[in-house]
Amino acid sequence: MLTNDQKLTLMKQALALDGSYQERSVFDSFYAQDFIAFGMEKNVPEAVRVGEKMMAENGATLSFEMAKAVKNYQMNHSKEYQEAIKRTGPITNMGSVYMNNRNTEGYSSSSIVNMEDPYWQEFFDKNYRTQD
Repeated sequence: MLTNDQKLTLMKQALALDGSYQERSVFDSFYAQDFIAFGMEKNVPEAVRVGEKMMAENGATLSFEMAKAVKNYQMNHSKEYQEAIKRTGPITNMGSVYMNNRNTEGYSSSSIVNMEDPYWQEFFDKNYRTQD
């Protein structure tokens, strides 16, 4: 007789052969962001913290707009948010929730400084020090 864990492993292997099986988290980033939005709307800092914790556990990042809204909420409700931190405990990997939320691709291709331009070459020659 197979145990439940063995049955689950067998089913995962069988479905993986087909290529259609992908293991998914129950609490994906959509629900976590919805939790954060609810907490900010209803002024429930614990809900914001739980949403952040869910995002961190899934390794997901917030969009730039959502991250900005959360930071503004933290600033405007810092006392309540600090109390929520005490009640909800630490969040590991918290930095990953707020990382990579800016689109920097366009910046590198549309930079104002072009080193092929003679003006910028001359500017760097005059102003850039190689040694002190």
